[in-house]
Amino acid sequence: GFCDYFVLAFSRIFTQLNTLGTNRFFLPSSCLVDEMSPHMAEYVVAKAAAEHAARILEVTHRDVIITQPRLPRLATDQTATISISEEGDPLPVMLNELRSFAATNR
Repeated sequence: GFCDYFVLAFSRIFTQLNTLGTNRFFLPSSCLVDEMSPHMAEYVVAKAAAEHAARILEVTHRDVIITQPRLPRLATDQTATISISEEGDPLPVMLNELRSFAATNR
């Protein structure tokens, strides 16, 4: 499920890259973490768990910074629907977040 990707896979990637000297990571979260949406419960719990896991990694690895912006609802393959959608275009949002991440990690 979602925890496999957002928590377990990130932890594995973190371990591999941190061993090689990487100490800055980008782990986007979601504004949905603050909502109580029953149809998105598994997703929200996994995103919240990933945020918490990242904070633990930062505490246990003092030289590590994990940037975790809470992104707004975005149109993605996961949110694709036939009906009219309120999700925003992910390109400008992600471009802005990645530029900000790159600027603070030079």
